[in-house]
Amino acid sequence: MKGRVPNRRRNFLVDAQIQGRFVLFLIFFLIGYNVLTALLRKLALQIDLPIYVPIYLAAMALYIGLTGIFYSHRLAGPLYKIKQILGEVAKGDLFFNIYCRKENDQVIKDISSSINETVNDFRDSIRGIESSVASLEKETEGLRDKLWCRRNEFPEIMQHIETIRQKEQEVGELIKKYKVR
Repeated sequence: MKGRVPNRRRNFLVDAQIQGRFVLFLIFFLIGYNVLTALLRKLALQIDLPIYVPIYLAAMALYIGLTGIFYSHRLAGPLYKIKQILGEVAKGDLFFNIYCRKENDQVIKDISSSINETVNDFRDSIRGIESSVASLEKETEGLRDKLWCRRNEFPEIMQHIETIRQKEQEVGELIKKYKVR
């Protein structure tokens, strides 16, 4: 057991659909690369080496750059949107849903759905806490009003009521950060 890392992943095929599409992308990328190289070799037979090298480098850079941008855009765009929305959640905005395009990867759709579900549950929890705090404030106020005439007889109970009211205000201030309506 020495030298072994616990919980190390042994299954390299985690999501067959995504990994399969990436492998297909690499295959088509390499086919395109080989076709472009063959065309540039034919060009090399017709022009001098000092002119060929910059043409070859420019063509390869353009091919790799455009292919990389095209492929990464399908993932980078939705991830950028998710990052922006999570930033808003961190600021307290719980009044939104992430919408995906039909052409987005299923993983992006699953992540978006999970985030939407989590935010909806959190929003419902905050609303429940707000409601409970409001009820608790009414009950505490009612109890305080009933004991107010006899406050000198129950100073310890009155102190507990004031402590409860302070805690109600603290909870109210904590949840005020979140926009749920």
